[in-house]
Amino acid sequence: MPIAKGFAERESTFVMETSALESMNVENAFTEVLTQIYRVVSKKALRIGHDPAAPPRGQTNKPSMLVTKMMSLL
Repeated sequence: MPIAKGFAERESTFVMETSALESMNVENAFTEVLTQIYRVVSKKALRIGHDPAAPPRGQTNKPSMLVTKMMSLL
């Protein structure tokens, strides 16, 4: 894992140890990747003045809505 962490730091990317066999950090890694994608897309949308992931006025983003919107962007 230290090699992966070093590589991730040099490349400014994300790394997290997971194990599907042991069900360790799989959901956390998925959520973190979606969160980072959402941040990047939101920043780009703000730069051009349009946020396609923004909820309609009077509504708020719920976690399930966030995941649904992120999946639609992929």
